[in-house]
Amino acid sequence: MSAVIEAVYQNGVLKPLASNGLKNDQQYRLIVQESLPGNWRDELDVSPELAAEIERRTTTLPDGRKIICLSGLFNADLSGIPDDYDPVAEALAELRRERARHFDEQWPVLDDEVKEPVNG
Repeated sequence: MSAVIEAVYQNGVLKPLASNGLKNDQQYRLIVQESLPGNWRDELDVSPELAAEIERRTTTLPDGRKIICLSGLFNADLSGIPDDYDPVAEALAELRRERARHFDEQWPVLDDEVKEPVNG
């Protein structure tokens, strides 16, 4: 069996955060690598597979800084996307729609008539 599991070291004991199919009294070989701090996986909303791949690609430098090799990590099959599709324009349009929806929810129009602003 080969798996990546998260563990915490407390009071001299390395404790798995989840059992992940580990068996009692079974011997395992551990390769200990410090993981990224906190619950960054939840904050970034990434899949467990991507989180494990990011951990695998993370290197801790002698001074404690961490680097992640992202080369090829986000390659995707773009053959099904039309040439005239602009993902940035689509994302901006979605952001504008979301902001308009939020604005309409927070400040609904009180009557059907749009009034001219009062000057002075």
